[in-house]
Amino acid sequence: MQTPSPYSSRNGLAYRSAENYKAPLKEKFVSLYEDIFAGRSPIHTARDQGIQGRAIITRFWDELLLLKVNETFLAQVIAKASEDQLRGNLKPIINELFATYSAYLSDGNFIRVAHALETLTILLREIFKKRFTEQGYSIITLVAGSVEQSDSFFRRLVTSISSLLTRDDVPVLVKSLGLRVYLTILIATDNVNTNTIASYLFVNNIFDSLLAVFNIKLSADRKKLELDVTLVLILLLLWRESANPYAERLASTAAPVIPLLHTVSSLLLTPARTSTENETSNSSYTVWSGADGVFSLIGNLLGLWPSTDSSGQGGTGVAGTGSAKGTEVLDVKWCNNTAAIVLIYFLCYLNPAMKSTQIWPSSDFSPVQGAGTTSGQTAALLWIDVFKSFLTLSKDVLSRMSTTGVVGVMRGKLCLTILRCMVENHVSADFLSRADADSFSLNQMPAIGVVGIPCVLQFRSLSCVIVDLATSVLQMKPDVPHMDSDVFHRAALLIPIVLNHLRSRGWQLLSTSINWLGLWQALAGTCTWCATETMFQKPGVPELAELTLGILESCIGNSQELCGAPDETDRLHAMVLANSTGLEQLAQTASTSRYGDTGKSALRDGLRLVNVAAIKFHYEVQVAALGVRGQPTFEQALLGVKKKGLANLKLKHLHAGPGHSYTEGTVEHRILINLVRYLVAEHRQHLSSSEQMNGGGWRHIRRHSMG
Repeated sequence: MQTPSPYSSRNGLAYRSAENYKAPLKEKFVSLYEDIFAGRSPIHTARDQGIQGRAIITRFWDELLLLKVNETFLAQVIAKASEDQLRGNLKPIINELFATYSAYLSDGNFIRVAHALETLTILLREIFKKRFTEQGYSIITLVAGSVEQSDSFFRRLVTSISSLLTRDDVPVLVKSLGLRVYLTILIATDNVNTNTIASYLFVNNIFDSLLAVFNIKLSADRKKLELDVTLVLILLLLWRESANPYAERLASTAAPVIPLLHTVSSLLLTPARTSTENETSNSSYTVWSGADGVFSLIGNLLGLWPSTDSSGQGGTGVAGTGSAKGTEVLDVKWCNNTAAIVLIYFLCYLNPAMKSTQIWPSSDFSPVQGAGTTSGQTAALLWIDVFKSFLTLSKDVLSRMSTTGVVGVMRGKLCLTILRCMVENHVSADFLSRADADSFSLNQMPAIGVVGIPCVLQFRSLSCVIVDLATSVLQMKPDVPHMDSDVFHRAALLIPIVLNHLRSRGWQLLSTSINWLGLWQALAGTCTWCATETMFQKPGVPELAELTLGILESCIGNSQELCGAPDETDRLHAMVLANSTGLEQLAQTASTSRYGDTGKSALRDGLRLVNVAAIKFHYEVQVAALGVRGQPTFEQALLGVKKKGLANLKLKHLHAGPGHSYTEGTVEHRILINLVRYLVAEHRQHLSSSEQMNGGGWRHIRRHSMG
C-alpha cells in the first residue's frame, strides 16, 4: 500500500497541508522553564535521589544559567499567573528560583552571574506589578520564602551585589545588571518611602559599593554605569521613613565630594546636541548632559524595564512621562542632566564642603590656573567647571518652562532652589559677588569700611547673572496652567538675598552689570497680574504679591545705595509712576479680599504702599503739568522726575527677603520625588526601546570567566 504524501501540488508548487504541519522546535530556555513551572524539571524529580540527585540539580542550574535569557517569555509566565496562583502552587517554585539565583551571584562564571542578575530583575519587576491583598507581606514571602527568612535572604542578595560592584575583576556589564536589581527594588512603588522592600537597603548599607562605582579608574567603564549608580543613590537619599545613613554620610565632613563632582561633571559636560524633535516652535534648542553608553551596551537583550503603554503609565508603579513628552524632548541626555541637577541639589543642601572655601575659594582664584597643589584647590577647580555648566543648563531650563510641561517646571523649581542654597550661604555668596561672569576670576574689592564710600562694581558678577535669571522668570506670564505661583515665588526670593548681600558689602551696580530697569518692570508686572481678584484668590499668590511688592519697596528706598549711576534712580521712580495704577489696585485687592479673613497670611491688614505712595505724591504736580491725566507712560513720567529731582523726597530704607534659610519641607520633597519619577520612567523607556546588544559584551564576559 502506498503511503500518502504530506505534500500536494497547486499550480505546480508543492506545499505541506495544514493537518501535517509540524510546529518549530522550542527554544531550550523556554522548554526548561516550562518544565520548571510545570513541576517536572530535575529540581523536582531528582530532589530525593541523594548525592546523585544533588549533582543532577547542580548540573541543571549550571547549564540553564549559560542560556540566553528570554525576557519576553519569562515575564509573560509571571504576568499571566494570578495572585492566587503565585501565592499557591507557584510559590515554592519562585522561592526556589530566588534562592538559587541569589546563591549564583558568587559563581566564578560571570555569564551565569549576569544571567542570574537579569532573571532576578525580571522576576522582581513582574512580581512588583501584582496587586496582592497584603502587598508587603505577600511579596516578601514570595521572594524570600517567609518573613522569618527575609532578613537573611535580602542581606545575602544585597551584599552579594555589593561585592560585585567593589571587585575590579567583575565586567562592567555585570555591575550594570547588579545596579538594575537595586533600581528595580527601589522603584517598586511611586514613592520609595512606601516601599517595604527598599528598607533592606538601609539595613544593609551599600554606600561604599556605590562609591566604588563612582571611583572606577577607567573612564569608559565609569561612564557606562554613572547614570544607574546616580539614580540608585538619589532614590536612597529620598528616604524619609527613618534615619537615612546615606544622607548622613553625604552630610559628613568625610563625604566623597570629588568622586560625586566628577560624576556630575560627566553627566553635564558633554558636547551639546541640538534637537528639533517634538518642539513647540520652529527654533531648535540645546540639550546638555552626559553619555548614552549604558543604553547602547545593555539593549533589549537585557530588557529589564517594561515599555510604557499607550497612556504613558508603566507597570512598575512609576508614572510615565505622559503629558511632558509632547512639549519637551525627553531622551537619554535629558535623563543625564536631570540626574545631575538632582545630585547637585543633594550636594548643595547636605554637604558642608559645598558651603565652605574648599569649594568656593575666598582668595585670589582663577580657573585658568594650573592644576591645584592641594585637594581643596582641585575640588574648587572641578566645582567651578560643574557650576558653569549648571548655570548654562539653568538658563535653558528656566527660559523654556512655559513650553516644557509640568516636568520642565519641576526642573526649573529645583534649579532655583539650588541657587537659593548658594546665595544664602555667606561663603558662596561672597564668591558669586566677586567672580566675573566672563572669566570666573575673583576681583579684589575693598570693603566699605576701608574707603568709607560705596564701591562701584566695574564687571558683571555671577550674582548679577543669578538676578537676571530670576528676572527672566518674573517676566513670564502666568497664563500657562502648569506655571503656578510657586515657581515665581522661588525666583523672586533670590533677588532680595543677592541685593541685601551686595548692599551689606557696600557695593553698587551699574546698568552694565545688572538690568535694573528690567528687574523693576518684572517686579511691577508681577504685582499687577497679582492684583486681580481672580488671581489673588489662587494658592500662593498673596504671598507672592507681598514678596514682590516688598522687594520693589526695598529697591526704591535703597536705590541710591545699590545703583552705581544717578540716572538709574530716576528711571526707577519713572517706572513706579508708570505702574502706579496696578500697584494701587494690588493694595486695594489685598485689603478687601476674603483671603485676609482666613488668618493664613500677614496680609490681613492689606499691603501698604509706603515708598510707592511717597513717589507718586512727590512727582504728581510735575506729571500733571505735562498734561497727563491718569497714569503716565514711562517716558512722560521720566520727564516729570528729571524736572522735579530728588530734593526733599523722603523714602524709608526697607529690608525685603526671607527671614530664614532654606529648609527642605514637604513641598520640596514632593517635587524631588515626582521629578525622579519622571526621570526613572524615561530611563526605563529608553532602555526598553534600545537596540539589542551585540555579541561583544558577552565575549567580554566570557574572557573574564575563562580567565
